Amino acid sequence: RLLNYIFTKNNTIDYIVLVIYPLLIFGVAKITGLLYDVNLKNGVRYQGYLRSYNWGAYFIVLPVALFVVRWVAHNLIGDTKSNEGRIAPIAKIVSVDKDITESISIDLKNAMILPSRVYSIVFIMTIIINALDMMEIFTLYWHRYNGHFDSFIREKDWSVFFEIHQNSVEMNLFVVVLAYLQQITLTFLALLLIALIFNHNRFFLARIYQRSRSGSEAKSNEIVINLQDQRLCFGLWPAHSAFNLQILCLVISGIIVILSRIRNVDSTQSHVLYELLKITEIKEFRWDKFLTFLVDGAQFPDVGQWILALGWLIFLFIVSMPSMVKLLPFIHQKKIDISIEEYIRSFLPTSQLNWVSTEPTKQELNESASDFAKNAFWPSGDNKAKTLFFFSFIVFLYILFPLAYSSDKVLSFIFFLSFIIGAAFALTTIFISALKFPLWYVDTRLTKTGD
Repeated sequence: RLLNYIFTKNNTIDYIVLVIYPLLIFGVAKITGLLYDVNLKNGVRYQGYLRSYNWGAYFIVLPVALFVVRWVAHNLIGDTKSNEGRIAPIAKIVSVDKDITESISIDLKNAMILPSRVYSIVFIMTIIINALDMMEIFTLYWHRYNGHFDSFIREKDWSVFFEIHQNSVEMNLFVVVLAYLQQITLTFLALLLIALIFNHNRFFLARIYQRSRSGSEAKSNEIVINLQDQRLCFGLWPAHSAFNLQILCLVISGIIVILSRIRNVDSTQSHVLYELLKITEIKEFRWDKFLTFLVDGAQFPDVGQWILALGWLIFLFIVSMPSMVKLLPFIHQKKIDISIEEYIRSFLPTSQLNWVSTEPTKQELNESASDFAKNAFWPSGDNKAKTLFFFSFIVFLYILFPLAYSSDKVLSFIFFLSFIIGAAFALTTIFISALKFPLWYVDTRLTKTGD
């Protein structure tokens, strides 16, 4: 019921609640003395809730997150209130018949909203992720309750004001719990979005006709690829909006990850990178410092940063699932030794094979293989796929090397960005080639366009 409500309703009151609750925490922080910074005599400053922008922004972030989940659901499924009117983009690929497209839209809606196993995992992962992230702060509280005083506190902010006797441990803990309920809600919505897209892409791949699963002819609700598609997208272009929307979500989430990485990584790590960038020739590069930087884990200062980085990489994999269309025979037949004839035949029902007889001639096989090779991996074209992976590798490299901008090191920062962009371009080229490798293994003709 909760999931159906989140996906299918669009009540204004939901957004009002998600705005008011975070704002109320500002009031509670004011009453309990956690709102403003506290400067100690030794020069150490404890940051108040007001200047903790990552917490203070929840009154904007939470309603936006709910809106995005509902907006994505509406655009992937179609009309989530009824299955009349706007149909799911995937359904447009299969047929123009209204009854069939509406049936597929209903099946997709059920596949995306109803599978309890997937969403049970979402609930469990929400609990696990936040438990891991909160472990550090609650360990400090546990130590204090047992009479221990922690000499080292990594983040000196409102969440540990009790350490400087600014207020009671219990009152401080009360505000921390209220604040973390916001994070729990955001984590749940983020995982819900990932699960939503995962179910959509799984449904899409399952609807692609495969002879080993469906027999010699396709069912009316299955997608049969079109080797002669003028757009070179296997005839999947009608659903391009659904797949491009996922790229947009990945781009936005990637920007958020980058901003979080820059904000949370210790300034000393940026200093290490800037020192490495001072080299004037390759032989001066300090590989020992570089390797130390990679393995010491300091660029991931807390569990939350690890979770954010791994979560984004998982999201990247899920968004990339539609690019597996060309490789489906390996998945369904569960073997790698497949002849080129068998490979092409696996995608096409007998009635749609453009072969004069059961066994194709060499020319017919070459033409089919060339047509197959010309079509893109990504349903809306390989240019979109290259853009997706190019941006993804930029984010991935920035996750590994989070360098904050410094006005007195502009040239070094520009050099760093140039390196990231160049490396991302190289990795994109390597990755696209890696996608083609299984096809090359079957037969090189599946990767040659013949142009």
